Amino acid sequence: MRNRSCVFRRQHRQNELGFTAYIIILLAATLAGISMYTIDFGRGSNRISMEKQLLDSHAYIVGQQVISQGVNAACVNGEFVGNTDQLSQVLFNQLDQVERDERKYHCQELDDGEILIREEGDPSGPPGSFRRYRVCSDYNALQDRNSPRDEGEDVKRCSIVEVREIGGKVEKPRPQIMFVLDYSGSMGSNGRESSLKSAMQDFVDAAYEVDYGVVLFDDSVRTTIGLGSGANHSTSVMSTVNSNSAGGGTAFERPLQNAVNALNQRNNQSSYVVLVSDGVPQDGDSAKSYVNNVIRGIDPEICESGRGNQICHTVYTLGVDNADMNMLDSLSGNAATPTGDRDDYSFQISAQDTQAAFRHILDDILCSFGPLDPRPNPDELQSLAVFLNEEALSRDEDYEYIDGRIKLYDANGNQACTRALENDGSITIRYGKPRVIAE
Repeated sequence: MRNRSCVFRRQHRQNELGFTAYIIILLAATLAGISMYTIDFGRGSNRISMEKQLLDSHAYIVGQQVISQGVNAACVNGEFVGNTDQLSQVLFNQLDQVERDERKYHCQELDDGEILIREEGDPSGPPGSFRRYRVCSDYNALQDRNSPRDEGEDVKRCSIVEVREIGGKVEKPRPQIMFVLDYSGSMGSNGRESSLKSAMQDFVDAAYEVDYGVVLFDDSVRTTIGLGSGANHSTSVMSTVNSNSAGGGTAFERPLQNAVNALNQRNNQSSYVVLVSDGVPQDGDSAKSYVNNVIRGIDPEICESGRGNQICHTVYTLGVDNADMNMLDSLSGNAATPTGDRDDYSFQISAQDTQAAFRHILDDILCSFGPLDPRPNPDELQSLAVFLNEEALSRDEDYEYIDGRIKLYDANGNQACTRALENDGSITIRYGKPRVIAE
């Protein structure tokens, strides 16, 4: 469990707050049987580009024989670098000779550096697009370590490494967020209303690269402002937020309906609802039914893959002071969120921590990437590794893996999220098994 750096309490656990900013996600290559993503972070672009590498390895194929070994390998300026012990076994384990000289490994791109396209049924390997490398090593081998060098044989062995590479550039859609804000009578107590207004002002002033709107409610919907951005939109939102005062009861279903209807106006899978309340809704059962039927009623694969003919909406809930957290938990997450993980999207806070909680949720939305495709299976999760500018990050401290996504955090002074954003950092995710074939 990562160290916590904030005072507000998450339901069942605390969470640190990350520095909030916009993330660019760069989807890179998938090995044949292994997956790799390289994500470039920066504030000035939202393009996804491609980068090729040889990655951490967990198996090699020699003919039909699979050797389950680990190799951390990369091809850099023609030099093969990393742990070569297992690669040595693949290339040289059939030899009876002993080594006289230390082996060195070299690599080069094949196919004139172009991506190889294989069709279904091609006997040379699996279908898809690949970038191929030849990795070679040579050394002087002797039958007897005491023999003169000129009696030795110069031995050279090579292997082909195939990296599945997905080409092209892809736009990452701007996140769209509807804030659903409780203005019931109890929000007028203990500074809750003023804290909520300050949190919205803080969000607007930050000028995130998102589209957003608001729904204000008590026991009915007071007003809805749909998705938008820019100075005029921000002025309209804050004028509405500041001109309303607490009063009335609490009901969730209609406000949630209005928020989802606004989000459905755009075909954007990066879609979120942030519900803030301090009360117990009068329509709790109908609100749960609406979420179960509409938000959770879609195919979970849409949320896992980020693709589909319906929109995956993710609900974050903030329970202020004495809010009904069981109810808010039941509304949280999306169609792919297991029941036991809904509290990853549900937070219990005190009124004075509303601004900090808003920033944390924005970090959760913006300082994350995915869904990973293909999604790691349980065995592959054991080998999941995340690197920031080639520096290994610590799971549960610098990042978490939640619902097929990697989420970066600022914790323990490491500032993983902040460093990735402000320094145009590169994030690499590695898991699974590659394809290496000895020649």
